Amino acid sequence: MDKQVAALRAKGVLKMIPRNQVPKGQKLLKTLWVYDLKVDHLGYVIEFRARIVGRGDKQRPGIDYLETFSPVARMATFRLFVAISKQLELTIYQGDVNTAYLNALLGIKQYLEDLDGYPCDEDGMVYMIDKALYGLKQSGREWNTEVNAWFLRYGFKQCSTEPCL
Repeated sequence: MDKQVAALRAKGVLKMIPRNQVPKGQKLLKTLWVYDLKVDHLGYVIEFRARIVGRGDKQRPGIDYLETFSPVARMATFRLFVAISKQLELTIYQGDVNTAYLNALLGIKQYLEDLDGYPCDEDGMVYMIDKALYGLKQSGREWNTEVNAWFLRYGFKQCSTEPCL
C-alpha cells in the first residue's frame, strides 16, 4: 500500500490544499483499496497487490466528469493488422505503461477528503486530484487523450475509422 501511495505522490497525482480552496458545491470524493494477487504460470502467489481507487460511483455526470468513452480496436481490424504484418514479415511489439492513468491530466479537477488509511498530514487540508486516478469515471478517457497526443507529437497519424490505431 505504501508503494501505491508513493507512486501517486511521485507522479504528482495529488496535491494538498486548504479545505477553503475547494470550489463551492464541489463534492469531496472518497477512496477505497482494491486487492489482488499476482500468480506465476503454476498458480503460485508471487505478489500481493493493492491499488487505491477513487469512488467514481459517487461522481456526478456533467459536473464531475463529461466524457468517459475511450476507443478499442475491433477484433477484425486487429486480425487484419496481424495478417498484414505477417505477410510483410514485420515484427509486432507490445508495451505496458506502468501506472498509465497516473500520467494523464484531469480536465475537471476532483477533490478527496483523504486517502483511505493515509489522512492528510495537516488539519484543514484536503487532496486535489491533478491527474487521472484509477476508479474515476473519466480516467480511461483522459489517458487515451494523453497517449494519442503523444503519438501525434511524434509524427504518427490517427486512423479515421479506428481512432485507437
